[in-house]
Amino acid sequence: MSRTRGTGPARQAASSLWLVETLATVLVGLFLLAGIVQLAATRAADQHHESALMRRQAEGRTALEAVARELRMAGYAGCARLADRIRGNPDGLPRGFAAAEPIGGETRIGADNALGAVAGTDVLRVRRLSVRAATLGEDMSTPAGVIPVAALPEGFDTGSPLAIADCDGIDFFSAAAVSATGLQPRSPLAKSYRAGSRVMAPRELTFFIGRNAAGRPTLRRAGHRQAELLEGVADMEILYGEDTDGDGPPDRYRDANAVATWSRVRSVRVALLLHLGSAGDPKSRPQVLTWRGEARADGPPALVVATTVALRNQLP
Repeated sequence: MSRTRGTGPARQAASSLWLVETLATVLVGLFLLAGIVQLAATRAADQHHESALMRRQAEGRTALEAVARELRMAGYAGCARLADRIRGNPDGLPRGFAAAEPIGGETRIGADNALGAVAGTDVLRVRRLSVRAATLGEDMSTPAGVIPVAALPEGFDTGSPLAIADCDGIDFFSAAAVSATGLQPRSPLAKSYRAGSRVMAPRELTFFIGRNAAGRPTLRRAGHRQAELLEGVADMEILYGEDTDGDGPPDRYRDANAVATWSRVRSVRVALLLHLGSAGDPKSRPQVLTWRGEARADGPPALVVATTVALRNQLP
């Protein structure tokens, strides 16, 4: 007797079960695939964030180093010191050049300022003499005589504010005439300088937060070397380490409004608040950071970079 395979309800049930199992397997696979894709996308976003964050940190450090280089030179005057060895009342001192104060600044500058700085940000000023100098080849004959220098750097012209210095002090003057034999000061100097003394130019550099052509806040340097140092700097805070008891090291850090004696500032702390831009996502990465002594939990994602610089020409 032959046996016929079933074609009724039992076979249909088996086929339906197989279809359900297949669909379930496909569905689980799709869920697993979606999870893997999501994980890969999250890792890629994290890597992009970390890469952009490190790049932004490096940019901030580079900008801080540009400021720090000038701070280390504050008060430079060859082998003399700008702050405490100025002779007399110099006729060649540039207007507004506070030679006795190699460092200065303003805290939370107001709107409509002459610099064009963003209101509420700090301003830093650094004063020194130029590194480029002309060296006296022989002694001066008299304090009112020609300053014998054979080669002058560019910009050392008639009427330019200049300074002559040795290790004992500094005279500021303006040149009444410039010739192949040297410089003729407009007024007599305090003494006849000897061979080896150096003629330099007064320099003042100002660091502040301005706006570039695109309207973005930018760390800028003004003075004889103007430049845009870093875009996307929301704020700059400057604190000055002042030696309040006269023993040498700074005792406390203060903002510009609280500094009692600028000639006693021994170090400067510079902090920059950087916009992160694409390096941060405020929806997925809420942040709380401390800025100007207060917790900051709102606004676009930001990063703080800071450095403290000793003013070597101001140390006792």
